[in-house]
Amino acid sequence: MRNKKFCFFKKKPKDTFLAGLLVPIGGHMEGYEINEPLKACFREIEEETGLKSDYIDNLTLRYILIRLKDNQEVRIQYVFFGRVSKSSTLIESDEGSLVWVDYKDIANKNVSATTNEIVNHYSNTGESSEKVYVGSMKSSKGNPEITWGLLEDWELPIFI
Repeated sequence: MRNKKFCFFKKKPKDTFLAGLLVPIGGHMEGYEINEPLKACFREIEEETGLKSDYIDNLTLRYILIRLKDNQEVRIQYVFFGRVSKSSTLIESDEGSLVWVDYKDIANKNVSATTNEIVNHYSNTGESSEKVYVGSMKSSKGNPEITWGLLEDWELPIFI
């Protein structure tokens, strides 16, 4: 992962959600996007950075995170990785500012435990694979922990 940088969105200190943290570009899916997370991802990227899909290469689903919130709501998060050219022009959003962070510096930045877990898994396992990983989030002695598994088709092909 040498010389790789990730684009983060720095939330304003007064935000009600993840205030002051560096967060990956993203947001919520609209109702019409519920079966098209890639479409939602492209929309969120454009809204928060100004980048249109033509300037993003190889945007690929790499992670699906699942967690239970307040013991009643199942939350699903889709995580995509892609590449943009260094010459791409990013715009600033009213919600915060964009920051490029070297991979090696992410652990020392103000990021969520979830973001840190994803980046660590990606650097150790995910980057060298084209597979999609599913993470189940839980608390381990008060600290967030993700248990990873592969998303695979369980049906084997039938040979005749």
